[in-house]
Amino acid sequence: MTKRIDIAYIATHGFAARMVTQTNLLGKLVEQGKKVALIVPDKEDENIRNYCQKNGVECFEFSPVSKFWSGQYSDARKYFLEDIKNNTALWEKYIRAVKYNTSKNPWNHIRPRLLYICHHLVRYFPSLKAWYKKRERKQLDSPSAKAFMEKINPGLLVSTYPVNFQEAMLLKAAENIGSQTTIHLLSWDNISCKGHFPVLADEYIAWGPIMKEEFMEYYGIPEDKIRICASF
Repeated sequence: MTKRIDIAYIATHGFAARMVTQTNLLGKLVEQGKKVALIVPDKEDENIRNYCQKNGVECFEFSPVSKFWSGQYSDARKYFLEDIKNNTALWEKYIRAVKYNTSKNPWNHIRPRLLYICHHLVRYFPSLKAWYKKRERKQLDSPSAKAFMEKINPGLLVSTYPVNFQEAMLLKAAENIGSQTTIHLLSWDNISCKGHFPVLADEYIAWGPIMKEEFMEYYGIPEDKIRICASF
């Protein structure tokens, strides 16, 4: 199958969208003769639309219908998969959800407490973690994501926020169709403060030596698979 797009960036987070547009990273890639695409939740965003039209970047929208599981996914998974008590950032989020939650919806107060009970149960029943991972893998194998990736068929797919459920689905779909994948994180704290990524990539771009070391420590990624931005 002929590659339609050379490089496709996913930007589900506003900061990531600004990172690749306000630096004109995508425009510079176009200037080098690459066919470039930007994948966003809303391609009608005026700033995104204007930037893509001005710089010759194809814009695609991927925003699958949210289900209960995917809607609660990013918050719930840390209770099943992470040691939140020993992760300062994740523990702070739990305390805030319990003690400083101003929501008037009772469920928003009950839910973190129930999830924390599940977190304790996982320590005694490891099969719960295995069940969650199996369920997660099933959800990530999305027919809509695979069809989308087959449509644009990029040679390289770059994820900027891989803890996002939609980005993880696209990374998995890219893997399934044989596209190369790269994780280029939008922020220095994404490795240690957001929980483990559901899907890994073929290569990684780090902001500096500390992020490079964290990639190697948290995921066992070989050093030759990581590039530091300043080295480009």
